[in-house]
Amino acid sequence: MSAAALKQLRDAGVLREVDRALGDLVLRRHPEAAPEVRDAVALAAALASRSVVAGHSGLRLDDPASTLDALPAGELDAVADAGLLMAELAPDADAWAARLRQSPWVSDDPGTTALLCLQGELLQLRRYAVYEQGVAEALLLRASSTGLAVDVVAGVMSSRFEKADEHDARQRAAAAIALSSRLLILCGGPGTGKTHTVLRLLDALVAADPSVKRIHLAAPTGKAASRLDDSLRQRLPAIDRDGRITAALAGAGNMGSTQTLHRLLGLRPDGSSPRHHAGRPLPTDLLVVDEVSMVDLPLMARLLDALSPGARLLLVGDHNQLASVETGDVLSALDSAAAGGGPLSGHRVTLQHNHRFGAGSAIGRLADAVCVGDVAAARALLDSEAALRLEGSSVGHVLSSLSARVATLHAGLQAAASPEQALSLMDDYRVLCALRRGPLGADAINRRLDAGLASKAARLGSTHYPGQLLLIRENQPRLGLANGDTGVVLAAADDRLEAWFRDAQGQPRALPLALLPAHQPGWALSVHQAQGSEYEHVDVVLGEVGSRVLGRQLLYTAVTRARQTLAVMAGPGVLDAAISRRLMRVSGLSWRLATSGDDAG
Repeated sequence: MSAAALKQLRDAGVLREVDRALGDLVLRRHPEAAPEVRDAVALAAALASRSVVAGHSGLRLDDPASTLDALPAGELDAVADAGLLMAELAPDADAWAARLRQSPWVSDDPGTTALLCLQGELLQLRRYAVYEQGVAEALLLRASSTGLAVDVVAGVMSSRFEKADEHDARQRAAAAIALSSRLLILCGGPGTGKTHTVLRLLDALVAADPSVKRIHLAAPTGKAASRLDDSLRQRLPAIDRDGRITAALAGAGNMGSTQTLHRLLGLRPDGSSPRHHAGRPLPTDLLVVDEVSMVDLPLMARLLDALSPGARLLLVGDHNQLASVETGDVLSALDSAAAGGGPLSGHRVTLQHNHRFGAGSAIGRLADAVCVGDVAAARALLDSEAALRLEGSSVGHVLSSLSARVATLHAGLQAAASPEQALSLMDDYRVLCALRRGPLGADAINRRLDAGLASKAARLGSTHYPGQLLLIRENQPRLGLANGDTGVVLAAADDRLEAWFRDAQGQPRALPLALLPAHQPGWALSVHQAQGSEYEHVDVVLGEVGSRVLGRQLLYTAVTRARQTLAVMAGPGVLDAAISRRLMRVSGLSWRLATSGDDAG
């Protein structure tokens, strides 16, 4: 692997400049070895670096082209021969592994200082092997017994869960695990009652274990945190009759509200040590983490490092949704490990009864078809159900259709009789895009839709106008705003424009436009941005041509954002390809959970 070959991969879009530079560094600095060994390490290091950007925590030597999957949209869509180039330049997997094992820069032990870790055919930058090993060991340790007396567990279970209720069976199973161990993984799609189940578990835990006096709630993003707070605020009074859950939430500080994981851990933008870590663990007896599918591998490793051995951990999420934007797919790895009959098999419960999408729901049945990759069933539903539509995806058609629907929403927001009514109307409709960039990406569509409305409604010298939807793009705790929050611009009594949002108690509040942190119009979002949200009517723009980022997880996430009606705009073959393809991130976490469990036993 010469420097020229690395440059060839960089020019083809396979490698970034930083990846090529890492490979060049290996070529220059590697200890004296046979040229083929040095070249093998240079290629492995460059591709392992690139894999991290694609969301993988490692590289499979027998399938190096998987590095190309899930790369940021637009980077490789126009490079038809990138995979062929990879196949041409990458050695045979067995020969490659044999050469790598001859290098002092490659080890099979994450505990060494070697640049790369090679275990089987999985090659990783050592840092990510260390993350995975730490996550696996911490979760398996936490899966041990809590020591609660059997009769105490039985008494709480019998007093709070009806055995005759078939829909209660999985909640009952989840409670039994939460009471008898320090780890529960609670999975389920939208509308399966995850939040309600969490509250019932908290009620059972505080009743069974008097030592649970501090309960922390956390989520990966500010929007996910505020959504959990909204849901708890509505449901908590009905379950917490004696006030013990409220007291335990208050005992955790921060007024019992949900925090982002970054804020909970005290992670700093400059990368310095967080406030909480193994030497200074979180002061909590029970930590509930919502939307775990959005938690990346390094963040999960930091979280578990900061959690004391005696604390209970409840991980909640939907493993069929999109994985985190950053490296890793932790929840899917945990789900796979549990399904494989290993040490986690008794610590995961999947809720299946859907309270939002009943048996007759077209959207629910479409989500199920997408989730299992059934193209024929999905197309039949889109062709026959009144609540579903499949439309063309030419730029002209998409912009014309979306403009008309957005204009209807905007008119309703403008005519709202009160800020409360406007905020309620806000989630009536949204455009969700598979891509961020390109003519049918969220950025371009958002600009076009907003420009059309602004040309009729904006005031001289201003980009804002009454009835405009706003999307906050950065966290601003001082103002109670989080990245992903949505608000609406309304005219005050004196004709000044104000931005209205909901506060921590769900009440409308106004903020001057000049005080807002970074924001943008909010008519169109990427599917990633929409995670955790729900809208009455949704238009999903998949685009005219296929893309490497399109897979069933993305489409499932988009479909399950809709409550009543859904339209999918996709070019010929794009929908079928998206449903047929399940994007898989290369990871060693499931394997480490299995092997670490064997070692522990």
